[in-house]
Amino acid sequence: MRFTLLLPFDTMAAALTHPGMLHTTADFTRIKAKINAQAEPWLTGYIKLTSNSHAQTTYAMKGPVATVIRGTAGSENYSKLYNDAAAALDTSAGTLVAIDGMSDKFLSSGLYGYQLANAADKLVRVIVWNLCNTTSALSIGTLTDNQTMYDAAVARFTTTTTGTGNINHLIWKMYLEEGSGKLLVQNKESGRDHGHATLDFALIGAYDLMAYNQGNDLFAYNSSQILAVAEYTAKYNLGFDVPYTPHVVPYTPHVVPDYNETVISANGRGTIRPEWELVYAHYSSLKGQNASWTGQMRDLVGVEEGGSNYGGNSGGYDQLGFETLMYRLEAVHDVKLQLLKNRFLIVAIRALPTSRVDRESYM
Repeated sequence: MRFTLLLPFDTMAAALTHPGMLHTTADFTRIKAKINAQAEPWLTGYIKLTSNSHAQTTYAMKGPVATVIRGTAGSENYSKLYNDAAAALDTSAGTLVAIDGMSDKFLSSGLYGYQLANAADKLVRVIVWNLCNTTSALSIGTLTDNQTMYDAAVARFTTTTTGTGNINHLIWKMYLEEGSGKLLVQNKESGRDHGHATLDFALIGAYDLMAYNQGNDLFAYNSSQILAVAEYTAKYNLGFDVPYTPHVVPYTPHVVPDYNETVISANGRGTIRPEWELVYAHYSSLKGQNASWTGQMRDLVGVEEGGSNYGGNSGGYDQLGFETLMYRLEAVHDVKLQLLKNRFLIVAIRALPTSRVDRESYM
């Protein structure tokens, strides 16, 4: 079966914001200032970005090709696309007309579609399949100022009753953490494996940030349940126990023994992906919410790298990475406290005597 790329373009009354997906003009201004000031960890993040093999002028394009194939033994060529997407130098727009292969072809259209759309914006389990294509649709809709496509992608994530790309289908069971009393939410893919369970957050984080930069705060959707899913997933992958409720996949094509998940999976536990910085920055640094497990996972990963730094196969290219450089924020409440301290210091200095005699008397 062939999956042909058909992108409808609607006339819009007003354009969407550009650049306004994973990075904004304000982001670039902030990051440039941090690098110029030699501030850490932004400087190390920048060095990791510029040291990546895909960032070199000597990088040789792998494509483009007319048909990208994934999931058909002996004829796969999709590695060309994910390498070129990581390099943000892809010229497939004038060549690529179709994505072919087995059901895995939808991973290619989703993962590399949103990555390429983000690169262009700067220049001018089945849950993962649905999430990556929903993220791709949001990216392409934003890039092309296609409000219909953008709105459909938002609806797919928030209100559509069918399809596993909906956030409500990712959520399985909710628990209150003993001790902290904060909400933890079991990811439906926790019983499958944690390569996929962690990939969910690379996609959700990217999706939510792009919507946020267009004025839709989906991070806050359903009282910030996305944070609760992140906390659950991070805690388990850090090696701590979490509660678990058996999950049987309800979708008829997948009702096989492998998908009757009676226990939480140990497969892929401890998977390292460059994805936690974005989630922690938004919930903890920006909003001051309790994201302690996400923060510990962020610290475990360290200063994040990108394509090819987390494995040479396609899994190492599932996310763009370099989030420490792009998203590390000083906690808003810490900044406010420092501003308050500075204000009191200024007031105190102004209250000091100004003449030499007065100063000596003051002392």
